[in-house]
Amino acid sequence: MTPEARARQTIDALLTAAGWHICDMANANLRASTGVAIREFPLEAGHGFADYLLYVNGKACTASRKTTPSARPARPLPCCWAAAPTGASSGKTRRGGR
Repeated sequence: MTPEARARQTIDALLTAAGWHICDMANANLRASTGVAIREFPLEAGHGFADYLLYVNGKACTASRKTTPSARPARPLPCCWAAAPTGASSGKTRRGGR
């Protein structure tokens, strides 16, 4: 098993334990849970894939992407969550990375 595959297993387990629904693009359902994490999400041309794109209440919240010397940073997504997938309120709503 590659280090990337081991890391993905660990991340999947942590996200699942925190209440996230994990899926691939082929079987993505943004309404499956309050928090949905889509693996290997395609980004704009020339930017490759996000390792995970996180959705909260059906809205894209943030993208996770490994850093490589040749990787271009993806445009930040505005944060749009007011509650964790488990329903515990964070008490914060963030927009535009502030």
